[in-house]
Amino acid sequence: MKLFHLMLWALILSELTGCTQSKTNIDMPIGTSRELNIRKYEYNARLSKHTLNPSTNKPIKYEPIQNTTAYNTERLSNNISKRRIALVIGNSNYIDGGTLPNPVNDARAMFQSLQRLNFQVIKYENVRQTDMKKAIDNFGNRLKKFDVGLFFYAGHGLQVQGSNFLVPIDAVIKSENDVEYNCVNAERIFGKMEDANCKTNIIILDACRDNPFERSWSRGIVRKGKGLAFMNAPSGSIIAYATSPGRTASDGISGQNGVYTAALLKYMQTPNITIENMFKMVRADVEKATRGQQIPWESTSLKGNFLFNIQK
Repeated sequence: MKLFHLMLWALILSELTGCTQSKTNIDMPIGTSRELNIRKYEYNARLSKHTLNPSTNKPIKYEPIQNTTAYNTERLSNNISKRRIALVIGNSNYIDGGTLPNPVNDARAMFQSLQRLNFQVIKYENVRQTDMKKAIDNFGNRLKKFDVGLFFYAGHGLQVQGSNFLVPIDAVIKSENDVEYNCVNAERIFGKMEDANCKTNIIILDACRDNPFERSWSRGIVRKGKGLAFMNAPSGSIIAYATSPGRTASDGISGQNGVYTAALLKYMQTPNITIENMFKMVRADVEKATRGQQIPWESTSLKGNFLFNIQK
């Protein structure tokens, strides 16, 4: 009987020794509070095999700790995809103004780039005036449900008496007086964005190409300058021009992208840089590519930092 008790105590001691050893072999390096909580749970779970509840005489069960960080990250990702929306328009095939080789290519490439950046993107190609106005109005209505709105236009743009106009493909412009009635005033998109009370508005105009319609205008009219006029950005907005006010922009090599849009596509995907820094990088690239003939320009009144590509 004594021998039996000795053997029993030996088994108990060996089990306790194994338990003690298992405790010391658990690696618990310093980490975040969440990581330490998870490691604590794993540690306690292993001890539960050897720890009894005094009242029930059964092993103690430890409930898993909720992974709150992963949940919040997933929720943030879903919110970003729902809260960013963009309207992209590219006009190349003008009925009365010739053909631009790259705006449609620019719109297609921008469409793909913005989708990768979690924007819901609405894209139009070679749009007539009526459809262009409807597209902007519908975009303004949808924008009310989003935090970030982006408008991108590639095609002909011109200024008349200090106002900027985007040129639809069916525009017939025999004189400056026709512009207001046959084009789309850029203020239309600004007004829709302001009405939507969107937190961040981004307007990108690759529309400073030289005006082909002036050939048919009266020679007696003195124009104030080529390209687009400077516009002050409404509160919470940034307006980006392919070149400085009153200057024209290069359309680039046929069959590819315009010089300005090509630089945008290059840097928009850069992780963790503000939109202002992104445009600085674009400006440096364009100025170098055009040997100083084209210098992109921005007007901003953003209230906070905006990053196209957020990575942790």
